[in-house]
Amino acid sequence: MSEVTDSLEETPVRVPKGQFFHTWKDITDWTEVAELKLRYKSLVFGSDGDETRAVLVRYEPGSEVPVHHHPSDYCSLVVEGSVEVTRKVHEVGSVRIVKAGTAYGPLKIGESGCTVIDIFAAGPQGITYVGRD
Repeated sequence: MSEVTDSLEETPVRVPKGQFFHTWKDITDWTEVAELKLRYKSLVFGSDGDETRAVLVRYEPGSEVPVHHHPSDYCSLVVEGSVEVTRKVHEVGSVRIVKAGTAYGPLKIGESGCTVIDIFAAGPQGITYVGRD
């Protein structure tokens, strides 16, 4: 086992090899999408050609994402705030499962912003906005 020291603890935490721990506060290399008022961090796991992706997304209050779809199935978990998706409000604890190619939106973010964890199945990744070139 290797040792990892958490900034909140004085003593190292024993971590078995092959495991990696992250906390949201430790993330420094967010990808910002200014025009959509959001930032995200992708964590990739799996093996060659079969990677799955967990994406932590933080939306600013009042932001909006146009109608779009993704090329792979995914699951979205609301962990902070609220988001309206296609006229239905999803709050903390809400879980949405979306099939590949399903267009939805717009996403409208509530007054306190929103944080979601999106877990994308292995396969092609990306986003396509409906009605845009």
